Amino acid sequence: MEPRRAFGVNGRAPPGARTIAVAPAASAHRARAPRFPGSETPATPSTNPCWPSSASSADRPMNLQQRTAALLDLVEQFQARRCAELLEPSQAEARATIRAALRSAMVIPAHGGALVAAGKAAPRDPEVFRALGEVLLARGDSVRAAKVLERAAALAPGDRAVAQLVERAARGGAPTAVAEPPTRVAEEMAMLAAYGGFPRRYPHWRWGSAYLHYRETYRYGLARIYELVVNTVPVQAYLLRGNPLLAQKLVVAHVYAHADFFQNNLAFKPIPKDMLAEMAHHAAYVERAMERHGARSVEEFLDLALSLENLIDPHAPYIQRPAQKEEEAPKRLPVRPYLDPYVNPPPAFPKEAEEGASPEPLPPRPTRDILGFLARHAPLAPWQKGIREIVREESLYFAPQAATKILNEGWATYWHTRLLLPLLTPEEALEFAEMQANLLAPHGLNPYRLGYHLLMEVEERWDKGRFGPEYEALPLGERLRYERPTGEGRKKLFQVRTVYTDLNFLEEFLTPEFALRRGLFALEDLPRFAEAKKALLFRLTNLGYPIVELVDANYQNRGELLLAHAYEGVELDLRKTKAVLENLHRLWGRPVHLKTVVGGKETLLSAGA
Repeated sequence: MEPRRAFGVNGRAPPGARTIAVAPAASAHRARAPRFPGSETPATPSTNPCWPSSASSADRPMNLQQRTAALLDLVEQFQARRCAELLEPSQAEARATIRAALRSAMVIPAHGGALVAAGKAAPRDPEVFRALGEVLLARGDSVRAAKVLERAAALAPGDRAVAQLVERAARGGAPTAVAEPPTRVAEEMAMLAAYGGFPRRYPHWRWGSAYLHYRETYRYGLARIYELVVNTVPVQAYLLRGNPLLAQKLVVAHVYAHADFFQNNLAFKPIPKDMLAEMAHHAAYVERAMERHGARSVEEFLDLALSLENLIDPHAPYIQRPAQKEEEAPKRLPVRPYLDPYVNPPPAFPKEAEEGASPEPLPPRPTRDILGFLARHAPLAPWQKGIREIVREESLYFAPQAATKILNEGWATYWHTRLLLPLLTPEEALEFAEMQANLLAPHGLNPYRLGYHLLMEVEERWDKGRFGPEYEALPLGERLRYERPTGEGRKKLFQVRTVYTDLNFLEEFLTPEFALRRGLFALEDLPRFAEAKKALLFRLTNLGYPIVELVDANYQNRGELLLAHAYEGVELDLRKTKAVLENLHRLWGRPVHLKTVVGGKETLLSAGA
């Protein structure tokens, strides 16, 4: 082997090459070489560290064995140098593996074994021993933690974090959760928020879009999700691990109030309480459909179905109507797939009525449950009807939450304030006041602020007797001074919690005297109060969406759909309306028409005609 290949022609290292000094050591080959008397020569300095010292012509000449031993020694030195150069990337990779093990053990304390293995692989790395000590502290093993942390302190004497952990271990550190990187915690909460608080949903790109939105808003400090509450039995709640201790206490009290509201408000009575399992079933159904019919076709149909998810009747779960007699669909015969369209044809469209006949209307009465009608009567494949029903069921599940947002958040804010304030120290009270101010900041339509202040108003009014015909008959100025103490405020609050939604809650209790007392309006602006209240109630009606009903599924006796928009002074967005009609046409397979008002005139919009 040529020892000079690693260097330049003139003995200098080429640009970029690393030079490593290797201390000369006795070679194993040299130790085994025969030594003859008189062969020991004094060491002389060498001009090249990679080349052995050579005696001058006046010195004793080297015999063959001596030259062989010198060459073997040179080769070993060169091999050691090359091994060090080659081991450098491997060592870097090992350090990266150690860091990965470190992160794994920090996120999941049960992975302490990974840190033990990392400590054996890198006995001089203080980060490994610091993390292992922290994991032992989290488990409550302060004795072993103290020994491990002493090693970390010896390897990193100036590390303040290690010094604090040593002090904590000396005090017998109580078992606490291992700190996680805040970004990872926020990403986990963003994932849950994107799924609506459920750990599993059917695969669709909308969840990824929502996840990116929540993650980036947290990353840039625009919003922070402190908790997620899911309406199940028992109620499921997810709390952000990065919350400060006082914030965590506030969130726990807030969650308890949400659980009370879910269990007692009448809007949630008909809603199924086993939605964790239902959502998992929906996910499994869609995944099986993707396996059988192709992921692309299923996702395209999901896009179509989700674009119409608001075409439901939010009052349907509360209305009990007599069941309509429907013709039983013929049973599907088990045949080979290529024969199925001929043996089991899809449902036929409503037939044209014979002249002079009076067929029964379809649907029997106008309905807002357009999704349910399409699932029963549209010419869809069985798996498509199943997905349509999934979208409808989940839309109905979330409808009461949207209809009680202001009241629900106000109720939770009211009770976390009542529960926490008597228990706080003066220092905690200051911190609580700061968090409460951020929560109740007047930005846009803040449901926490409006709901909380309205509930405080209700409690005060009923405590002071500001209700009843006598009170309602008074002019505004005397209402503000009226007082007949009854002490019924708390009783009224529980009644409001039970039987009200946002719409009737604001309709009844959002009054001019409330607006004056809370500074929502000045006295000179009070004439505009009625207009502003009407606009707010209109915004909350039908969850904020236009009211559209299906009037006739056999329009003009041609099997076409006729829809009607309940015009209330606000015209539809024509671009969005056109897209909705086109999607309805794709599902129904026949033209779709909508009666509405455009430019102040009654107009019939059509798709597929």
